[in-house]
Amino acid sequence: MLHYYHIKIELRLEAIRVLRSRLQLREKLKEKLVEALQAVLPIVAIVLVLSFFIAPLSPSVLLCFLLGAVMIIFGMMFFTLGAEMSMTP
Repeated sequence: MLHYYHIKIELRLEAIRVLRSRLQLREKLKEKLVEALQAVLPIVAIVLVLSFFIAPLSPSVLLCFLLGAVMIIFGMMFFTLGAEMSMTP
């Protein structure tokens, strides 16, 4: 009977550890998303201003550019998260 309670306590502790690591990962993802947005959005804003006022682009090209910008943001987010996780013990 004592062994049963010991296993039950270990499972609860493991569940707490898993939840804590998920919360930490979620916080890291948010942090990396903000970093990627800060890096990419100024460039996107400049290109959009130029495309509306100086060199107009067709809607299809503009849509492709915006889709590419979104993919770059997520790619940078996951890359920097992976690089940081691989270099920290």
